[in-house]
Amino acid sequence: MNKTWLVFKREYIFRVKKKSFVIITLLMPLLFAAFIILPSFMIQKAMKKHYTVAVIDAINKLDFPKNKDVDFVKVQTKDIEQLKKQSEGQSYDAVLVIDNDFVSHGATLYLFSDKDVQISEVVQKYYQQAVENYRLHQLNITPEQLAQIQAPAMLKTLKWTEKGAESSASGIKSALAVVGGLLIYMFMLIYGGMAMRSVMEEKVNRVVELIISSVRPLQLMFGKLMAILSVALTQFAVWIILILLTIKGAKLWFGVQPGVMDKVNMVLEMAKSLNWGLWIFTFAFFFLTGYLLYGSLFAAIGSAVDVETDSQQFVTPLLLPIIFAMIFMQAIIFNPDGQLAFWLSIIPFTSPVIMPLRISFGIGEAVMWWEFLLSIVLMILTVWASLWAAGKIFRMGILFYGKRPTYKDLWKWIKQG
Repeated sequence: MNKTWLVFKREYIFRVKKKSFVIITLLMPLLFAAFIILPSFMIQKAMKKHYTVAVIDAINKLDFPKNKDVDFVKVQTKDIEQLKKQSEGQSYDAVLVIDNDFVSHGATLYLFSDKDVQISEVVQKYYQQAVENYRLHQLNITPEQLAQIQAPAMLKTLKWTEKGAESSASGIKSALAVVGGLLIYMFMLIYGGMAMRSVMEEKVNRVVELIISSVRPLQLMFGKLMAILSVALTQFAVWIILILLTIKGAKLWFGVQPGVMDKVNMVLEMAKSLNWGLWIFTFAFFFLTGYLLYGSLFAAIGSAVDVETDSQQFVTPLLLPIIFAMIFMQAIIFNPDGQLAFWLSIIPFTSPVIMPLRISFGIGEAVMWWEFLLSIVLMILTVWASLWAAGKIFRMGILFYGKRPTYKDLWKWIKQG
């Protein structure tokens, strides 16, 4: 156990001190926030442009609402060419011509240039408002009466339970299912692959020959797996802190939009109906066991090959179940208690993604207790079997050089190891 700890300590310190780890850990949340916030900010800034539009109004009954985007200036002349000459002196950006039959045939907007594509949309918005106000006036309907008519009809969704009617949280459950499934999927692929590359690098550099002279191969493999798991958890913890700080900073910089806090409070109220204890346990269990399952197999593959190209024949079949689970994730969200969802949550190679997804919708609704317990038992047995088989392959493959291994070789090592 002490030697496993030494391997763990060496691997963990080596990885967290790498410049690439520090850079990715610190910059990833900031880059992610920048890709989301900056484009929106730049678009809003680019769209903040003021226009002056000349209006030739034949009926003289349309009143344009005052706004910060467009100045609608009514002119007496009907000569478009004259207005065009005025626009060359930066007087007008466009001319809006409203004929007597505008109700049935609409109005016409004349542009002096095609370089600004936004002006048509902006003018259309305020012209629409002016026409609506005109029609309301014709029908003797006041804006206040229209607001009452258009007031949103609130629909409160409740769910019948043993305790009575409770708020439904189907939207939150779906979001939770997707986020949980994606996190476990990314974790198994990224850090499982990291375990394979770590073993492969030491094997190629012949460093492993020195290490196993004092450490048993199984201790080396398990120490590496636990170290990479700790590296991943460290990285995730830093990312969560930085993302929360970035969100808080964005709120202070851009402000909170009206109605946002009402939506947040509504989401928090719906979230109370979720069984958070069960979901966190399920997520943590399949998060850990899924990593041990795939990480051990990836590490075994890394010990068997000399170059990464040789690993593809083993990695591709290993990735198919987890990719299969991701492909059917949306179908399972819409039908979490169906046959497809059941089998994918029972099979250990897909259950790390699918069972946390199903459990988000609740025990007794999407998942029966016996299904949940069966999935856990099968997962534990499969992880134990994978660690045992990976240890056998690791022990024999770590000193195997100069030949591309086959499935027959792996099976022989499992039997002889």
